[in-house]
Amino acid sequence: GSYAFDGCDNLETLTIEDINIYGNGTEVIDTYAFRGCNKLQEVKIGNNVKTVEWRAFQNCFSLHTITIGNNVTYIGGDAFSHSAIESITIPDSVETIGQAVFYNCQSLRHITIPNSVTNLDWRVFFNNIELRTANIGDGVPIIRLWLFKGCIKLETVIIGRSVNTIETLAFHECEALDSVFILSDNLTSIANDAFSDSGLSKVYMSETARSNLGL
Repeated sequence: GSYAFDGCDNLETLTIEDINIYGNGTEVIDTYAFRGCNKLQEVKIGNNVKTVEWRAFQNCFSLHTITIGNNVTYIGGDAFSHSAIESITIPDSVETIGQAVFYNCQSLRHITIPNSVTNLDWRVFFNNIELRTANIGDGVPIIRLWLFKGCIKLETVIIGRSVNTIETLAFHECEALDSVFILSDNLTSIANDAFSDSGLSKVYMSETARSNLGL
């Protein structure tokens, strides 16, 4: 349940198996369940789990490896924020990634959002200072506020085929940003300051998208 292992400073590894964790198998990792487990380094989430709730692994400062099971559909806000994640594979079962899920994950270098994700909330990668590349799948319709703010080493971004809006400050202070590839013909709005204070030099988009934007 909520706060189940909150602040267990000596917990180092965790395997959440597919069956018989709480009788019938764990389907939900609850709010604050492992928050502040400062020595936790590795987490394996089994295929029975469907939901990782809000702040479940927040402030796990040593957590560098996470394996997410193939039936997780929802990752709640701040679930892995302030952790040491170096790489992560998001399975194509995931539909929602809540706000600030990877906020201040300063070791994460590459991220791919699968096509299954239709709700990518705001601030998800805020201040990921080592992030270099991002590939956003074809299910995401909106690049939200502060999505990549402060990702100072982000160089290349691929934006999928469903995006219609890039909100203000989405790429603010992405100082190393060189190229953005927009695959969507549905793009109709790029907000003021979406790429402010970034190093952006090249944007690739279709003629249809250009026409939609009046370019």
